[in-house]
Amino acid sequence: MRLFGLELLAAGLLVSISFIPTTAQDRTTLRTLLENPAKYNARTVRVAGTVIDLESKVSARSTRYTTFALLDEGFRVEAFLPAPSLALRRGERVEVLGQFYLFRNVDEQSFHNVIEVYTFSNR
Repeated sequence: MRLFGLELLAAGLLVSISFIPTTAQDRTTLRTLLENPAKYNARTVRVAGTVIDLESKVSARSTRYTTFALLDEGFRVEAFLPAPSLALRRGERVEVLGQFYLFRNVDEQSFHNVIEVYTFSNR
């Protein structure tokens, strides 16, 4: 009888684990992302590209944030990091993990096809 209870517990744990959302997504290309942006809207994405148009900004509420664009094979996506970043460098190749949005307002600025960056790594 005790063994049967352990089997049910193990089965319940396996079912629970299968419903845990994952944030580690397979990397997609900017081309794939921008050819079908509605498919990725409000979803976590992992993409790589070269940092361009890097700017540190201060919002009307005195919040510091960083905006930049990623460029890869002629495709460009906007990105913002809700914090200042000294680790990003213009011209550097990076991989970012973040939430993709078709449209997003950040303070007084509107973005189209933008990634809110959770984390990034230099490639």
